Amino acid sequence: YVSNGQVFSNGQVNCSDFTGSPERGWTVRGECYYKAFATLDQLHVCIAISEPELADEITHMIESLSRIKDRELIESRRDTAERLQLKAKQLSARMAHLRRINTVSESIFHGSPAGLVVWNIAGEFVRMNELAYSMLPQILGPEPAFKVFLSALDREPDREDAGLFRALLIDKAPWQLECDLAGVELVMDFSVVGERFADRLLVASIVDVSKIRESERARAELMEYLSHDLRSPLISTVYMLENQRELLIGIDSSSLDKVERNINRSLGLIDDLLNLARADNLKQEELAPVLFDNVVSNSVDQLSPLAQEKHIVLRIEQDENEDLWVNGNAILLERALINVIGNAIKYSPGETVILVRTLGEARRLCCQVDDEGIGVSEDQILTMFDRFKRSESVERQYQGSGLGLALVSRVVAQHHGHVSAQNLRRGLRVSIELPRLELEDD
Repeated sequence: YVSNGQVFSNGQVNCSDFTGSPERGWTVRGECYYKAFATLDQLHVCIAISEPELADEITHMIESLSRIKDRELIESRRDTAERLQLKAKQLSARMAHLRRINTVSESIFHGSPAGLVVWNIAGEFVRMNELAYSMLPQILGPEPAFKVFLSALDREPDREDAGLFRALLIDKAPWQLECDLAGVELVMDFSVVGERFADRLLVASIVDVSKIRESERARAELMEYLSHDLRSPLISTVYMLENQRELLIGIDSSSLDKVERNINRSLGLIDDLLNLARADNLKQEELAPVLFDNVVSNSVDQLSPLAQEKHIVLRIEQDENEDLWVNGNAILLERALINVIGNAIKYSPGETVILVRTLGEARRLCCQVDDEGIGVSEDQILTMFDRFKRSESVERQYQGSGLGLALVSRVVAQHHGHVSAQNLRRGLRVSIELPRLELEDD
């Protein structure tokens, strides 16, 4: 198309090949359709349509575009009544267009598979769909303000939840809550839409996950049962092997060593599956204030003997004058960090250093584990936190289940955090970011 003498084209057609006046309508030449429009910027449109049966619909659509109709030249018309009439026609078309958009928006809002509730940035109730009301009739009945709504869910946006609430309003950081109301399990995702602060809206998306949670509990119970029934005989077998080894003093016990290694590997796989199931079923109400500095020190203490066997130095770097707290599950956080540091030990040569660094920011903390190992190819970084994902070269050299880093990713996600990896000049850095919890002074 040509506007104010400027040509915009993909190279398939050329407006300069055509001439015509706005009164002539569309000129057709082969697959090319051309029209000059009576607009202030002297607009010319030329389009190639390969399917003639669609030509009428496509040209009609182009003529109906508001970006073309709004350019229509009115000032050149001498008759005032004609100008007003055309203006009224344009306004009517625009209003009809807005009504169609509103109809679509209303259909999406009320037909959403999730319950939707909207407040303005001041927390004043704006609207909700029928599904939201059917899920929370007692809470949403009187059209509550946002803070009243949260209070009814036993949340305190001015105290325990102050950090998350502020991040939602100011940074538009998503916030998720889970609640159980009379046996109905709901997940609520809060988000903020709009650019200017005064124009922003708070939106709650509410989903009934009762059936999903029931299935997850059944799976967790099955995992607990299987893990117990699998672990018990394997552990008994390890003790039996130890007794046999004592009876075979001076005799080659390499076969027993191999059996023991395989059993320990199976036990490790069972533990990974069990921990992953626990992470999948972690509930927000189970979280509690955790001093992350203790998570780091406990993890390093547990892995120090393994590091010493390879003559690897585990070094902690943190600010001793600043306590870093998170809202979390201490056991799972510790398990996740043990997996990260354990991986660093496994893939690092002897006589190297592994640095575990914690950094505190305004509303987040970051834990970085830097090793001097073999690193990871760039394409494998994208999938290294997926379940059962291991590269062929690593699989041949190192034993593993492919669940260790998947557990890390799941635990971090359940704590509303983020885990990532990047290659260093020598080795790999794994970074865990978590929302920081600010505790009130007594």
